[in-house]
Amino acid sequence: MLREFIISEALHALGVPTTRSLMVLETPHKVWREVDQRGGMLFRTAPHHVRIGTLEYAIRAFSPEDYARYAMAILNRSLEHWNGAKAFEQGHSLYGNGGFDPETVRCYFEEWSRRQAELLAHWMRVGFAHGVLNTDNISLMGMTLDLGPCAFVNTYDLNRSFSSIDQNARYAWGRQSESWNGMPGYSYPVYCLCWMAIATREGRWGLPRICCNNTVHRLSMP
Repeated sequence: MLREFIISEALHALGVPTTRSLMVLETPHKVWREVDQRGGMLFRTAPHHVRIGTLEYAIRAFSPEDYARYAMAILNRSLEHWNGAKAFEQGHSLYGNGGFDPETVRCYFEEWSRRQAELLAHWMRVGFAHGVLNTDNISLMGMTLDLGPCAFVNTYDLNRSFSSIDQNARYAWGRQSESWNGMPGYSYPVYCLCWMAIATREGRWGLPRICCNNTVHRLSMP
């Protein structure tokens, strides 16, 4: 926890878009990770903590109408923050009603893609390896989120990986742009499907299939 606190604040000081660490609290409970360890909680601050995995869950759990409202509310909150609005000045809940607007979806997607590309460039610039870039660790704000087995490389080694479970260097420092956009991961196809579910509807809901690396990805609505 303390390590993650320090690294996220170091990223902020280095000019890398990131969620911020507010505090770390120790709990009276033990956490089992191969051995008993002291438990703790890290409190983070961000405009919101919604990630691709949130939409991935919501698209399966919500009705089409509820999912549209939820996704558009997240989208609008993100755009408002990028345009300089402060959360406490917006006067509405993150989970309020958000009207469907395909043009807004397109604008958000383009802006997020640009910010995500800049974020990956920043990581390469400072030698930062995130560690695990699955759908649950990629922010819809285009900033660093959920630093787990992360580290900074000490030498120029594109194959350097720091996760103990990453035996094949899937999330190596030099493969970070690949690992989230479908080579070999599938975060980007899932992300596209989550927005296409509302951007391509014509009176009814239908989720198109996306083929990536000879693998067809399809999300199902309830």
